[in-house]
Parts: sequence; C-alpha cells; structure tokens
Amino acid sequence: MKKKFIIIVCLLFISLTTIIIFKNISNTEKEYFKDITYEQLKEMETEDYVLFVRKDGCMPCKSITPYVNKLSKMANYNVVSVRLNNLNNSDTFQNELHINGTPTVIRFKNGVEKNRVFGMVNEETFFGDLGVKDYEKK
Repeated sequence: MKKKFIIIVCLLFISLTTIIIFKNISNTEKEYFKDITYEQLKEMETEDYVLFVRKDGCMPCKSITPYVNKLSKMANYNVVSVRLNNLNNSDTFQNELHINGTPTVIRFKNGVEKNRVFGMVNEETFFGDLGVKDYEKK
C-alpha cells in the first residue's frame, strides 16, 4: 500500500514537471523585429542594423529572443532576423558572415560589423558584447 502511494506521488510529480516544462518552452512572446531574406539583407549593406541569425527549434535562440526584443524596442536599433531554416543558400550566407552556429547576433554600423554575440548568454553579456550601453536591466 505504501509502495503504491509513493509510485502515484512520483508519477504525479513527473507529470506536473513535464507539463510545466513544455508550457514554458511553448510560451512565445511577440517579436518586435522582422524576418528578412538574404536578398533583403544584401540591400542593407550600408545601413546601421542588428542581425539576429537563428534557427527554428533552437533552444538557445529562444532563450536570447527576449534580449533581442528588448534591443529592437530601443529607439536607436533596427533589428532584423534571418532564419537559417528558410534560406536556400544558407552555406553561402554563413560563409560570408562567418556564422559558426546559432544564435548569432551581429551589430553593423554603415554596413560594417562592429560587435558580435554568439550562443546562449545572459542579458548583461548580450548587451555588453554588442556595445549597447543605454539599456535598462530587469
């Protein structure tokens, strides 16, 4: 009787934990940046912008999306996104911009790379590595 109770409690705990994890994973907030194509990106080659390179299903990409959103809401930053899953010529794109994986966020000034963030990082590192000084920490 005691064993059955322990087994039921363990199964309930595992079930609830699984539900909570999947609920958090599926929570997606509104994105304040726009997805663009490789061709559209090439047209921006003399502009100031921040490029967020990501893949669908990439958990590190999802983890930094709130930081990218925060950056895109700031007045001085034009943030765009390229999804590697949607590119026909992703190898060319990755070679030209030296993309070694996702997520990669690159800040361009007059079309020239100034700063880069690669991988899953915390908020302070994200904004610090991109050279953004005018953000408010949570």
